[in-house]
Amino acid sequence: MNQIDKNFAKRKFEQMKNTHVLGQIVNEAGRLLRVDERRLSDHDSFIVSVRLTFERLTLYISAKPDDDSILIGLEPLPHGNDCEVAVADKRSHWLSVYGFACQWAWTLTNQQGYTDGLRFEFYSGSSRHVIELIVAASQIHYYDFTQA
Repeated sequence: MNQIDKNFAKRKFEQMKNTHVLGQIVNEAGRLLRVDERRLSDHDSFIVSVRLTFERLTLYISAKPDDDSILIGLEPLPHGNDCEVAVADKRSHWLSVYGFACQWAWTLTNQQGYTDGLRFEFYSGSSRHVIELIVAASQIHYYDFTQA
């Protein structure tokens, strides 16, 4: 097996694992209770990982700086020592989904085959709240919108 085939197989395995983890978040986790961010100590807006705490599961999300891909798991992921943890309660994109269960979750894969983002959909009444986490320049960026 050549290196291209090995890389493809590795990415395919990661995609299958991610699909399983996100399925657990949608089907088993319950309501979102808390969001914590790990940020570089000297840069408040440089987010390197996020922890989503639901009623029954916790999802760990981390930026992989080697290739700007995103890592997810139900166990803590490795991180640098030059970080601090902060509660993300004040960030407006999370405020709209506290107390709601995630109804849909996707991994986002770029044109080079790297999984570099996640998309979550939460519903409250007739409103749909979407939050995307995208890794670029070794950090996690948020994009969100609400559709009434």
